[in-house]
Amino acid sequence: VPSGAPEGGVLIGRKHQQEEAFFVGGGGGKKGKKGKKGKEASAATVKVTHTPEVFANFDKLGLKPPLTAAECEVAIGEVMAKKAWYKTAPPKAELKRQQEEEKRRAEEAAAEAAKKAEEEAKKAEEEMRAAEEEERRAMAEAAAAEKAAAAKAAAAAKAAAAEKAAAKSASSAAAAGSKAAKATDASAPPKAAAAANSASKSSTGGCTLSIQPISETGVLVSITTN
Repeated sequence: VPSGAPEGGVLIGRKHQQEEAFFVGGGGGKKGKKGKKGKEASAATVKVTHTPEVFANFDKLGLKPPLTAAECEVAIGEVMAKKAWYKTAPPKAELKRQQEEEKRRAEEAAAEAAKKAEEEAKKAEEEMRAAEEEERRAMAEAAAAEKAAAAKAAAAAKAAAAEKAAAKSASSAAAAGSKAAKATDASAPPKAAAAANSASKSSTGGCTLSIQPISETGVLVSITTN
């Protein structure tokens, strides 16, 4: 860096001086003595070498040093733009404060985004759990309803079977009673049967006993006090 340059800057002179200040070892090869055997290489392929000091200068400016001759003009323009920026740049302390403020804002924005993402993930998880709980409850209610319907059907079938058995038992009892009555009627004398079918009364002391047949197998007995 030429003497008198500001800290972090590079003095800029004429074009050939700039090239001498920034680039060392650049240039094409020599032409061959015999005809045009060796042609001059194009600027895009001519490599430029730099000293460690040049690399350090570019690093201070935050720029990339050119590696080919074609990149030299672009690098010079970037250096000139950096020089113009230094003229209007804020003091180091202010610049550092601005950089720290920008960093703080970026960190706060990142933290806020992370917090929001975490809250959204938590909300989604809660909604998923609620949906699973609702599905479980619906399945339990459906199972309970199905079980209740099965129990009701079983009770109805049992009641129907009991009613059928009772009807069958009553029918059997009625048939047995009718058969017994017929057997009694067939074996009893006509007068005894007539006497059995007619009502009879008798008095004993202060009471009257009344016997009256009500069916083939039953009689009505009543006692009246005189």
